[in-house]
Amino acid sequence: MVKKTLLLLTVFTVVLMSGAISAFADDTGTDCQVYNADEDVSVPAYCDGRINAYDIMQPVAISYTTAAGTALNDDGEEYPTEVITGIALWGVDDDSNGYLAFWVGIDDINAAMTAAQVTNTNVTLGEAYGLILTYVPAADMFWVTGPAYSFTWDAW
Repeated sequence: MVKKTLLLLTVFTVVLMSGAISAFADDTGTDCQVYNADEDVSVPAYCDGRINAYDIMQPVAISYTTAAGTALNDDGEEYPTEVITGIALWGVDDDSNGYLAFWVGIDDINAAMTAAQVTNTNVTLGEAYGLILTYVPAADMFWVTGPAYSFTWDAW
């Protein structure tokens, strides 16, 4: 019972922190057009902050969750900014409804990345609903796989 309560509390907190409700794939999300100068063409994209914004037919929306924090500038002085708190994977069903598949916090991600870099072995960061988030140290990238889906992007 305690585990279920903690899970529900974590999911609720993640939704509030990330504003990820906007990550649902709806018909209005593709109104955004992004210009590709190399190809001299505008392409449809989701402009809701998801990492895989150009992958219009994806069964998952991948996003960083953030919170107010501070960072250091080149002079070592602190300044206020948004800091990454984790990675959220939102599943998208056939009716374009989104649901939180899972969320992985920044501390768990950084610890797994450090261990993976030492052993040069891929590490699974999270897995649910057929979606898997992996860190690949050889390429220093994140990799999401699922049924008939694969997406990669550079790690921080």
